[in-house]
Amino acid sequence: MAHGLELRNPLLDQLFFEFVQSIPHNERFTTPPKGLLRAGLGASQAGKRGFNPPLNVWLRQPSLAEKIRQLPELLDAQTGGILHRTSLAGLTAGHRQGIIPDELIWQLLVLESSLRQFYEPPRSSTEITGLKS
Repeated sequence: MAHGLELRNPLLDQLFFEFVQSIPHNERFTTPPKGLLRAGLGASQAGKRGFNPPLNVWLRQPSLAEKIRQLPELLDAQTGGILHRTSLAGLTAGHRQGIIPDELIWQLLVLESSLRQFYEPPRSSTEITGLKS
């Protein structure tokens, strides 16, 4: 759960908010609130759901499609051959054919971006601002 995303906003439901406001103040802060149990709202109506971004749409954008095409060479170079170009080319080809899931390619893109950021030399303030001190 270190990087989990969970969202529960009961106060965004106007009917729920109005119902909670109607519970007498002395019952509102009991554990669990008596008013909720009487109304049958003590149990969650829906189970937990994951957050699934639209990877299939994102990965087919021209800018990312080009990056995916370059992944084998980039990761081979960045890892000193630990991630071999031929194996990565097989994964990206499988992704284009719909065999390899989007999530795996997304993870490789994140890895490549992380390695690039880690190994790139820091930019000087002059490069960032364009101003000389």
